[in-house]
Amino acid sequence: MKKLWNLLIMLTVVFAGCNKTDDLWDEVHDLQKRLTKLEIQANNLNGNITALQELYRNGATITTVNEENGAYTITLSNGKILRVVQKMEETIYPMVGIDSEGYWTVRYGNETPERILVGNSPVKATGEDGLTPEFRINEDTGYWEIRYKTSEQFKPVEDSNGHPVKAEGTTDTGFFKSVNISDDGKSFHLILKDDTEITVPIVGSFSCTFEESVTGIQKFTSKESKNFKILLNGVDDIALMACPAGWNATLSEPLDNEAILTVTAPEALTTLTRATASNSTDISILANSGKFSTILKLQVEVIAEEPVEPAIDYLSIYQKGETLFTIGDGAGAIEINSTNFPVSQEIDLSETDQTLEKTILAPSQPTIYFLSGEHILNITMDGDQAMNGKKVVFISKSATEKPNLNFSGTGGIRLQQNSSIVFKNVTIENLSMGNYSSTGNAHNVWIGDCNINAPAKSILALTGTNAPLGGINSLYFKNNYIDMSKFPDKSSIFNIGSLITTDVTNVSIENNIWYKKGTLLQGSIYTSNAKGTTKNISFSNNTIINYAGNSSNSLAAAYLVMTNVENVSIKNNIGYSDDNVTDGFSNSGSSFYIIANIDPMPSISIADNIVYGLNPDLTNKWKWNTYGWKTNASTKVNQEGETNGIITRYSKNPFAIPGGFDSGNFTPIPELAGKGANLK
Repeated sequence: MKKLWNLLIMLTVVFAGCNKTDDLWDEVHDLQKRLTKLEIQANNLNGNITALQELYRNGATITTVNEENGAYTITLSNGKILRVVQKMEETIYPMVGIDSEGYWTVRYGNETPERILVGNSPVKATGEDGLTPEFRINEDTGYWEIRYKTSEQFKPVEDSNGHPVKAEGTTDTGFFKSVNISDDGKSFHLILKDDTEITVPIVGSFSCTFEESVTGIQKFTSKESKNFKILLNGVDDIALMACPAGWNATLSEPLDNEAILTVTAPEALTTLTRATASNSTDISILANSGKFSTILKLQVEVIAEEPVEPAIDYLSIYQKGETLFTIGDGAGAIEINSTNFPVSQEIDLSETDQTLEKTILAPSQPTIYFLSGEHILNITMDGDQAMNGKKVVFISKSATEKPNLNFSGTGGIRLQQNSSIVFKNVTIENLSMGNYSSTGNAHNVWIGDCNINAPAKSILALTGTNAPLGGINSLYFKNNYIDMSKFPDKSSIFNIGSLITTDVTNVSIENNIWYKKGTLLQGSIYTSNAKGTTKNISFSNNTIINYAGNSSNSLAAAYLVMTNVENVSIKNNIGYSDDNVTDGFSNSGSSFYIIANIDPMPSISIADNIVYGLNPDLTNKWKWNTYGWKTNASTKVNQEGETNGIITRYSKNPFAIPGGFDSGNFTPIPELAGKGANLK
């Protein structure tokens, strides 16, 4: 192959300098043909070796033989298909045989056959420890190489003098002395170069095979049971011969030319490592038809299961006095434990739905509600509920479930100074949070590992009209799945209004899936028109499906819209829309951010974001943009490698299963590992 490559390079150079290239092209074509022939020879050789091993075994029986141009296709009575090629091309190739004691032999040219050695020991061709040598021709060197297991590296073949054997021309073109079918059609006859004779009966009316779908090694998990249908033709009797240690196998009585083999794997990984034709890992079945017999084998293996980590029991952790997690930052950080949240309440939803009043949002002491069960906890919001200084956590009792929490009614949760609200590992419907007149911020809004079902309005809207209004210290929104099917067009998930004069210390919107099925929706995820400053915002590893950071010419929008901000990080997100979707657009596509301020001048980092879809055929519209059209000129930053605020669409669909969103598959293709959300 290297020689062919070198010739092609040489030909390119010569072609640039003159027109007489015929000789070089002839050499290239000859070499191509030569390499093709060598590959065919290696394949034919390995096919002959496999056939030789199978046919040499006692009990082999043939169902059919078809011959075409010196190549025989053989179907054994156990369903295996072999190929025997009598005439080989004029190439020195290993003359492989089996001696009288069942060991592999090999000779090159006119040498005397010698046993093939592995680690100075001869190699059995028959029996339960038999190995099948595999040969190939090294494309770079033209020499023969050999191995005995697919897990091994190929090694050079050496002759009796220790010299490597080159695949060169010879006048000896036959792998066998002769190959033929007897005149009466009842046997298949082979004579090897060393005069070893092999005769195998042909019994067309006798076969014992598995269904066609049963191929290769059958893999089982611990204690798993499977049934395998066996097809019988002309079988007088059938019996189970061998089963690996620790396995269980039973064979049904034949009925209508069929039998069922039931196999159960051991409880643990106690089986031996699989070896070809080994009773320790093969289930063997003997079928007889008169004086003929065949052995049908099923190779089985227990696969290592992924270790199952014990389910996290949040209630037990809390009861032990340990910290579940920490919310907030710096001096405002709060550890979620029994010290800081001395009151807890278990809410069991396993039998039926439960309904509680909104006052559970305003307990006298910091409280954790542990939810469990598949039914719904309805919190009646017949009006707004203030949380002045209150601290409440809603969390699943166990990490294995996400209990349902529904806020029913027209009222909302009103955050006030020093309050904190936490949702962890629950399914939330109709969540609406706002603010009241207040002289200070709420501490924390923390939502993690939740499913947010079809919000019909902003989750957080600090947009009151009676100043002074309190804001929030930190917003944490991570590892959530958000169904955007009912979210209104041209709205924002989180909205910090213009009357907020206090600062937001940290905003983390990370590792979330935002999914809108069908028609494209446009709007924002985080909007802050506050007079206060968003100190730090991280928007990373989000997967955003059919939700564009866009609005209309009268109201600029992007995924992030900020009047005052200090530090912005936008990394590793995947923005996606179904191909050629333009519904609802009146502007120039989808943008990641809009920043209006220049005092203080923000620090902006935007990198490694992947975009796909919209309508690539309309060059002046439906673009993916780094920044939106109302961004201050001084804050316009390009993604690395891009220009003019445009992010180039990815060359192909970034998801491993296009169209798999409805079934919950949002996994990126392997080359985009680390991009977008990673939710289990």
